[in-house]
Amino acid sequence: MGISQPTLSRAIRELGDDIVKIGAGPSIQYALRDTFRGFRSAPIYRVTDEGQIKPLGELIPVRPEGFVMVQADQKSFHSDGLPWWLFDMRPQGYLGRAYASTNASGLGLPANPEQWADADVVRALLAQGHDAIDNLLIGEQARSRFLEMPEPTPVERATAYPELARAAGAGEVPGSSAGGEQPKFCTYTERGHVLVKFTAADDNPVSERWHDLLMAEHLALKVLGVKTEVFDIAGQRFLEIPRFDRVVKWAVSACFRCGRLMRSSSARPVRAGQSSSTSLWRKSVSILRPPAARPGFGHLAC
Repeated sequence: MGISQPTLSRAIRELGDDIVKIGAGPSIQYALRDTFRGFRSAPIYRVTDEGQIKPLGELIPVRPEGFVMVQADQKSFHSDGLPWWLFDMRPQGYLGRAYASTNASGLGLPANPEQWADADVVRALLAQGHDAIDNLLIGEQARSRFLEMPEPTPVERATAYPELARAAGAGEVPGSSAGGEQPKFCTYTERGHVLVKFTAADDNPVSERWHDLLMAEHLALKVLGVKTEVFDIAGQRFLEIPRFDRVVKWAVSACFRCGRLMRSSSARPVRAGQSSSTSLWRKSVSILRPPAARPGFGHLAC
């Protein structure tokens, strides 16, 4: 840069907390905080399997792009885009579109969540992220709303399921940000937190086919040991699946889909002389055995 170390150090001090440190010692790097993405930083909390809220650190947008996660132990990590452990909290699929239809206009975001930039996703989670998939809370508002959530009570399937299906179809109950295009909603039964897929209330060949497909999925999941149930109510079929990221009423478990991990890893350039499969495998192993300070896994869904 053509300047002395004291001059650089003085310039960094003058910029104050607009400078974000990455690493420490001889390998320390500096990034400039990006104040034009709608938020200066986002505190990150983890909900434990016992329902307790623990601070994980602070997510800071930096220039020219990407984020720095400053953990509670002051260790910091830079990511070129949305950190991998937030991928599944991004609104996606059927429920993601319902989430966006409810919240996008108030945030000044496109109605289609697939058009959201990484910073838009964080802004949405800061505003309405208290009941998203996974065990993370982004921001003080999400933390407060999580604490204010009423204790869940079991619904009566015969009356609640058809109404919840109608409301989900109208975009009124976005619930979790779980992906997938099949119509679904989230609710609470005597079995605990569940994800419920459903067919349309129509009597036609398409609806009949979806009836059969949900039964086939039920049988396939039972082979894998998942305790699903099927209910036929007023001409509709409902496939009830236990949520892996909800343990009991208030306890939340970390959950990350391998598909997201694979897309994240395969999107990165591969070093010369190294196959893409080897790169993916090594990246996967390092993530599946993360340092204790990083968000822990409760379940992996491939």
